[in-house]
Amino acid sequence: MKLRTKLIVAFMSVMILPMIFLNVVMHTFASREVGELQQLYMIVVFITTTLLIYWIYRSVSVPLAKLQKAARNIKEGNLDFEIRQESDDEIGQLCQDFEEMRLRLKANAEEKVAFDRENNEVSGSILSTMIRNGSPAYGYMDGTSMACPHVSGVAALGLSYAVKQRRHFKASEFVALLKESVKPVDNWYSNGKKKTYYRNHNSPAATPAVMDLSKYIGKMGTGMVDAGILLSNIEGSGSDMKVPNVYVAEGGTSTVNLAYYFVNGEKLTYTCTSDDATVATVTVSNNLMEVTGVKTGATHITVKVSDGSAQTITVTVRQNAGGNGWM
Repeated sequence: MKLRTKLIVAFMSVMILPMIFLNVVMHTFASREVGELQQLYMIVVFITTTLLIYWIYRSVSVPLAKLQKAARNIKEGNLDFEIRQESDDEIGQLCQDFEEMRLRLKANAEEKVAFDRENNEVSGSILSTMIRNGSPAYGYMDGTSMACPHVSGVAALGLSYAVKQRRHFKASEFVALLKESVKPVDNWYSNGKKKTYYRNHNSPAATPAVMDLSKYIGKMGTGMVDAGILLSNIEGSGSDMKVPNVYVAEGGTSTVNLAYYFVNGEKLTYTCTSDDATVATVTVSNNLMEVTGVKTGATHITVKVSDGSAQTITVTVRQNAGGNGWM
């Protein structure tokens, strides 16, 4: 019986049964006073209402208690139980849907356990694409999916710090420095250490994965890159930043922000002189050096800094160069 039907039956019973009872009593005990009949009527209404409320409560509370217990079992990873549908109302249908969900979860968990048992060597903690039974699928693995974001983040931090320290690196130099800025990891995999963890978030009943860490000794690169070590190694490594050579057209100008090339460059002052003002002239305003091409040729500009350092750059001037000095 549907829950709505039960409520309708309960309403009709509360309204009609006491009235029928009252009519029967009035015809049978016509000599009774009205007050006594009203008392009987109230007693019948009370008893009827109590029985109907208990009936509806039992039809809802018992299945809900079973669903609560089932939810706790699933939460704890236990899928070895059964939810029986004991009625055909909405609550019973909910129990049936819950049971179908449990069966699907259990089937997925069993399939995952079987797959892990067959592919234990590639078992890991990162959800990745893989081939399963000859078809594209998803599975859990370890490797670059975890390492790349970490290394990329440390590398970006190191490069930004190198700019702040005005240190210049060739690509190969920075990669080598990155590989040196590590903490050893092989000692974590020795002495028969194993890693046990639950990693299948989609199947509550999945068994834990066990990794024999000794199999990874010597296979994890130079170590675990450490941001602190990298930043420390950047100081004093590489080469000083160099003010770039300038290419400019006759009558054109080129501006260089000198603060980019010296440590704390924003707080320094600069003096710039041209070896041949007939080829190119130079002026400085705050941190900006402006070079103006005068005639075709080449000359040098010397940049002297208030911290005592100095650099010399080459200026090349070309005719009809479209604003940048190139032919």
